[in-house]
Amino acid sequence: MFNKHSLAGRLAVSKTLGAVIGILAILVLPLIPIETTLEFKIGFVLLMILMSTFIGLFGVFTHHPMFKGWKFTWWVRGPLVGAIFFFLLVLLAKDELGPFMSLDIVIWTGLTSPYWAVLDGIFLGGLIGYITTKVSGEGDLPVE
Repeated sequence: MFNKHSLAGRLAVSKTLGAVIGILAILVLPLIPIETTLEFKIGFVLLMILMSTFIGLFGVFTHHPMFKGWKFTWWVRGPLVGAIFFFLLVLLAKDELGPFMSLDIVIWTGLTSPYWAVLDGIFLGGLIGYITTKVSGEGDLPVE
């Protein structure tokens, strides 16, 4: 299942990574002095799993489907999907993310807008894309 060029392997690795990252984030939340709702916590875990699933599925494409000259390497696919999903998170949960940006650890950086969370999505998407590609390979799977 985890051989090179395995779609099932890519999905298993990426979903596992997304679930682990989401659950770790939920376990760290009690250490931060900000109250969040149960819906936000469950939604974040599901968002991470869905984001990593999309990253795993997009590993099938090594080139853009319409523009053959544009290569889709892991460092393009993962951060792009991560940015889109975290931008969606900011748009849907701006009121929940606002208090996180008022923490002392964030204020000194000057990055107090919730939209800076998109950078976290870029980083996490790149990390998931890198690990998934290194474990399960990429490209030339059942999709041409």
